Amino acid sequence: MITSKNALLSVHAIALSAALSGLPQSGAAAEEAAGAGHAAIPVDIMEQGKALYLKNCRLCHGSKGTSGKPLKGNEMMEDAEYVASVILVGPGYMAAFEDHLTDDEIALIVTYVRNAWGHSYGPVDASLVAPLR
Repeated sequence: MITSKNALLSVHAIALSAALSGLPQSGAAAEEAAGAGHAAIPVDIMEQGKALYLKNCRLCHGSKGTSGKPLKGNEMMEDAEYVASVILVGPGYMAAFEDHLTDDEIALIVTYVRNAWGHSYGPVDASLVAPLR
């Protein structure tokens, strides 16, 4: 079971460790992170975000982020506050999730969509989401 505290601690601890100690990264994630100036997102964080995305977002946006309002290649993914706000309030035809997802769960989804499908915008944590409610 994913706990909010564990997910948040994982994001902070691993991102801080990679940033401060200069641990080497490898593969496509390292290349993307180096190009964008962000540490690679830990695999477990991306997996948690993906699971929440598939459960809550796939029906409209598709498993590859290309259906409905496409997320893949969408330049708005760069703005973490915008993405979190959209998930919270569900503008237009989109459902609002503020009553259904915790700040940590929204942060995991935002982290996932901002770092999947060729995006590389870095992690987001619940401290960004909470004030948007």
